[in-house]
Amino acid sequence: MAQDDFSGVTATLDATTYNSGQTMTLTVTGQDKHTADPVTNQEQASLSLVVQTESGGTATLSIPPFIVFDTTPGVVTMEDVVITEVTDSTGRVWTIGGDGTSATAVA
Repeated sequence: MAQDDFSGVTATLDATTYNSGQTMTLTVTGQDKHTADPVTNQEQASLSLVVQTESGGTATLSIPPFIVFDTTPGVVTMEDVVITEVTDSTGRVWTIGGDGTSATAVA
């Protein structure tokens, strides 16, 4: 399953206290480290071979089927993040900026 590591992403307010009516700005920065699922291909094969003795006798031997796995590790990419929703415990409405990296509300 693909994995996301948001440890490099931070969200900060532009101040720690506000007066009523003042604009508050929330900004998100950093990137998510996204690791895609590894890709595994498998190939089933069987072998038969002819062996020969010094005196010329021959025989055919068979090797039971076997499977070869080829796993390509998941590709790691750094992805930008955007704010898609802000939920405020006071019911305050936040407006997300056009580029998705900030949101504002009135204190």
